[in-house]
Amino acid sequence: MPQTAAVIWADGPSTSPQEPDKSQIRAWGTWLESFISAIGANSGSVFTTRAALFADLAHVANSMAWVIGDSTTVYNGIYRKNGTSGTGSWTRVGDLPYSFLTAVNVGAGTPNAIQATTAIPVSASALIVMNVVEDNTASSVTVSFNGSSALTIKSNSGNNISVGGLTAGMQVLGIATGSEFRLVSDQVSAAIIADAEAAAAAAAASAGTATVAAASAVAAAAAITNIPIVFKAFADLTADTILSYSGSFPVVAGSTVVQVSSKGWNYLVAASGASDHHIVTAGGVKLYALPIDGYVHIEQFFQAGYNNSSTDILASMTKAIALGARIRGTPGRIYGVSGTGVPIQGTWFEDLALKQLAPAATSTVCTLKSAAGVSNITLRRVTVDRNGNGASGSLNGAAGIWLEGGSLHTIDDCEVFGSDAGAGMVFNGCSNFKVNRPYVHDILYVAATLPANDQCMAILFNGCTNFSIFEARINHVGGIVGGSFRRAQGRMLCFGFGCSQFRVYGGEIQDGDVGIDLSGSKGNSYYTVIGVAVRDVETWGIKQSNYNRFGRIVACDVYRAGAAGYVLSGPTVNVDPDTPMPASAPRNITIIGCGAWDTGNDNTGRGTSQPAGFQIMPGAASSYQDYPRGVRFVSCTAVDTQAVKTQFNGFRNEISYGGVPLNEMVDCRSEGYAVGGQHSAGFHYPACRVYNSAAVAIPNNVSTAIGFDSEDYDGAAMHSTSVNNDAIFVPHPGWYHIDAEATVVANATGSRFLGITQGGVVIARLRDQQPGTSANDHTLKLSGDVYISDVAGGIRLTVLQNSGGTLNVNANASLSVRQVLFN
Repeated sequence: MPQTAAVIWADGPSTSPQEPDKSQIRAWGTWLESFISAIGANSGSVFTTRAALFADLAHVANSMAWVIGDSTTVYNGIYRKNGTSGTGSWTRVGDLPYSFLTAVNVGAGTPNAIQATTAIPVSASALIVMNVVEDNTASSVTVSFNGSSALTIKSNSGNNISVGGLTAGMQVLGIATGSEFRLVSDQVSAAIIADAEAAAAAAAASAGTATVAAASAVAAAAAITNIPIVFKAFADLTADTILSYSGSFPVVAGSTVVQVSSKGWNYLVAASGASDHHIVTAGGVKLYALPIDGYVHIEQFFQAGYNNSSTDILASMTKAIALGARIRGTPGRIYGVSGTGVPIQGTWFEDLALKQLAPAATSTVCTLKSAAGVSNITLRRVTVDRNGNGASGSLNGAAGIWLEGGSLHTIDDCEVFGSDAGAGMVFNGCSNFKVNRPYVHDILYVAATLPANDQCMAILFNGCTNFSIFEARINHVGGIVGGSFRRAQGRMLCFGFGCSQFRVYGGEIQDGDVGIDLSGSKGNSYYTVIGVAVRDVETWGIKQSNYNRFGRIVACDVYRAGAAGYVLSGPTVNVDPDTPMPASAPRNITIIGCGAWDTGNDNTGRGTSQPAGFQIMPGAASSYQDYPRGVRFVSCTAVDTQAVKTQFNGFRNEISYGGVPLNEMVDCRSEGYAVGGQHSAGFHYPACRVYNSAAVAIPNNVSTAIGFDSEDYDGAAMHSTSVNNDAIFVPHPGWYHIDAEATVVANATGSRFLGITQGGVVIARLRDQQPGTSANDHTLKLSGDVYISDVAGGIRLTVLQNSGGTLNVNANASLSVRQVLFN
């Protein structure tokens, strides 16, 4: 072995320092390098379990390995490899070389059966430091490390620990050996006892000082806004008597924040004289609820906490609304309300289920009814149980949710149900708002006999403008009449008193009297209904009555309507002060691509005894029996698939003709009719054919219009047999096909001319000319298409002859005009 470094680099005398020999340095360095290489080649490995170690034999003989985390304590230690790499075995040769271990006692056990954990397994070769969290109450105390068998704690002299020998906060040092955990020092010591007695006296003397210091600390913390006072449970906060505006634990109004950690709620201390506070502690500290991310929880305002759905929260709700933050509830909980909650400007409710506790207090109970004219109300996943028995309420005043005016409202996924007359939801005079996926059901009245008028509505839009409703779900709206359910007098999706510029997209509506009801004074205008399915209604599937105008119903389906799938009707009174005529005349409604299926199913006779898939009928106003006008059914279908047919007409128009625009069918079909029924009846159509029943004298060389005193058909009052009977007037501009013929008695002299004038102007390309003959009478014919733009100019058939004398046109000269291309 080479010389040691201390010898090679020895100092020598200060007057003659020793110079190291380079050959010795090289020998020492070579030895060091070989030693390091040997360590690297045979370095140890660390395993968490003995099984993992035993599975790894790829180590040379005498390699070292540690096992540090095996659940069997005795398996942990230092091991040596026996045999060449890939074979052999491992042998435990010693404990892990840890001098000290820290055992953590978090109080998982009991004062007399302590449980503690260490980062690595304990062994008899390591000293263990352990903290004590509770005073022991028995003279035999055990400890379990890492869930292993309990060891009896002994003093250094081998005695059991005395009662109170281990105190909270103490750190003990010992060794785990056999079945004992032996403390390094003896618990029993006169000096320790004497010191403890002296310490006790000193502690008693300073107790007052400690109390004052604690109070000062609390007061200091409370005075710092950013350091809240935390209560674990809400009940702990409301029951608290420690906090106060003065005294040992003072709070500061406007600064001190109080938290309820289990709820995530914050409060701000209000002034002691405040009257607008939200809750108060038992000690008299008043608190305001604080929003988090813009939201408060409705239960933050409950002085006694949530109890059940029979507890009235109206006062708390009113406080929450006044705060102006967004208000949440707990999904699945139902909150009782006795009376009406009044949303104000900007109110936002979310995940709130309300139950009316006083449904019969008045006939106009509303669980939520906004203040008049306020805007920006948002309701998301709000549910209202009207909770009536069907004997109370009124159609014009009671509802689950009622928004009174205002704009920019948003209603998302809200639900209303529960009996009593009235409505589920009402939107009165609102504008620029959206209602998304509303669900209204089981709105029922109770009556001994069938009432004469409507009692219930699911959703009512009254006098609203510029709004949309998406995917409404409505079902089971009507009454319990004489003990049984009756759909009568229960309308479902209703629009009235002049709604305009609105859209209805999709939805499922079933089990009521009227599916979609557009009616009332002023009339609805400029609206579109798309893709709604209506099922099982007692009378009308989609009803448009009184003064509706400029509307479209597109791609809707009505199944099993009792009276008609689609019905349009006119005014019910001759003079309506809210609806001046003719400006508000019902007209120009187009129904496109809609279907009516099994109409007349379960018909009760209400509405009509002759059910029709699509029907137009006058109202009760005697002055307006010719309205509505301009109704067009385009590509619609009416089919009765029932074994016993109940549909009388696929399409029926009962309006007397009064002028344009016409009520028309375009590319519509139907099939399946009750006895005596047919595809269509009563529709106006722009076609007319007339003829003369007697001969007409035609002077020589004078173009003469033929007068017609008889009609084969006239679909749109295009001809009169008594006034200007020589003319046919078209109802509106368009392309028309004209056919005419006339027979002139035999005469060989001159020629015969047949022509058409419109508005007194000859239509040059519509004419016929033949030479005279004595062999037989002459029949002249003409046919062609012409665009008519001047509806005031009559179409006339003229005959000219130049025989030198008067000739007769025989009876049955005819003229027909019919529209061929619709605008």
